[in-house]
Amino acid sequence: MIVEYYTYHRLNPVIESFTERINELKYRYYASDLLNRLMQTEDFDFHIRRAIAILKLTGTPVQNHITCIYRSDEGGIQRDWKLSELACNLMIISIPSNDEEIQNLQRALLDYLEI
Repeated sequence: MIVEYYTYHRLNPVIESFTERINELKYRYYASDLLNRLMQTEDFDFHIRRAIAILKLTGTPVQNHITCIYRSDEGGIQRDWKLSELACNLMIISIPSNDEEIQNLQRALLDYLEI
């Protein structure tokens, strides 16, 4: 049944491409930049998975907030993630840290969200 729906209700490839590009414009942050700044770590898969889990638990479409990309640098091609503002905030809130600056950032974000 799903196959039949997709076959008969498939969007025009140009429209699909346009929609994908519009969604990509929402991704303003790189996970590696965020985590390198906050935690000085490059092991960010766990934190991405945590943000994905939160999005899934709340019924929010993950593909609208997190996408896998590949970036090149002096070490070669590295996998990274582009994040929407929501996904970026989820990662900031969920980072466990003893650093007072990060804890203050988390508190400020929660206060801003009135939580």
